[in-house]
Amino acid sequence: MRILLTLILIITVTVAVADKAANFSLQDTQGNKVKLGDVLASKGCVLIDFWELSCFSCKQALPKYQKIYDKYKNQGLEILAISVDSVRTVNNVAPYAAGSGLTFPILLDTNNDVFRNYHVEVMPTSFLVDCTGEIRFTHSGFKPGDEQEIEEKIVEILKDYAGQKQ
Repeated sequence: MRILLTLILIITVTVAVADKAANFSLQDTQGNKVKLGDVLASKGCVLIDFWELSCFSCKQALPKYQKIYDKYKNQGLEILAISVDSVRTVNNVAPYAAGSGLTFPILLDTNNDVFRNYHVEVMPTSFLVDCTGEIRFTHSGFKPGDEQEIEEKIVEILKDYAGQKQ
């Protein structure tokens, strides 16, 4: 019985830890270091989106995320779009982002360290993280219309954030 209780406790602690977003520090396309912990300290909700230039679904999702960002950035939303393009193609990321009108930070994970740490298996994959660092929602893949569910989840998190600030 004692062993069973110990196992349950270990599993519970492991699950609780797994729900926290792993901190990271990456360079953006301007060469600035961006740390997730710093962003979480000042924002109510962070959408972390893993993408790459060769991914058609990723290129469909990013403009939709830009519209959501424009709508909620003043309410505490930040988007960190993490490109996992290799050193061979990474020089095309900033021109693509600028040409697509993306104004949220585009981060570069050319070694795929953060990508692996988040156990991403499908491109694109997005994580919604609240101000405490808890991953509240994960979305894999993208098809038009998916942005509605993601926006609904963002609104929920931002409502919680607004309630905490009062």
